Amino acid sequence: MRPSIKDKAENFSFILPALIIFSVFYIYPFFYSFILSLTNYNIIGEFSFKESFVGLQNFRDIASDNDWWKSMYNGAFITFWALSFQNILAFMLALSVTKVIRMNKFYRVVFFILPVLSEIVIGLLLRRLMLSEPTGRDVLNHLVNNLGLGFLAQNWIS
Repeated sequence: MRPSIKDKAENFSFILPALIIFSVFYIYPFFYSFILSLTNYNIIGEFSFKESFVGLQNFRDIASDNDWWKSMYNGAFITFWALSFQNILAFMLALSVTKVIRMNKFYRVVFFILPVLSEIVIGLLLRRLMLSEPTGRDVLNHLVNNLGLGFLAQNWIS
């Protein structure tokens, strides 16, 4: 049985918000940056694509710049060693938790508790920021009042 057009439209409606966000924040900036890379755009002043188009000259300039190549090498070097260290450490930790070693249950608890604990701390901090006086500092309402939006102030946790 082939899906109907209505089913296809319904299925597409589920991915449409993600597609819009991806287009606005990734695809559009990528192409706009590429178009700007073909110009001698100056951030100060008016922009006219016709007057400032230089084609691939910017890329030719970069290819002949020794500082750019050195910075590319440094970035690749740091990335290689950081990823290598992280992957080796992650492999060793995973291996230590799966093998039957002394205190492996302790390690499992420690590895599990860290992400959970960070969420608990963030929750407690947000609760503290949103609590009204006398128990909390009422930071959020104070900020809203200072911005001149006092009509938005409320008891956030009620």
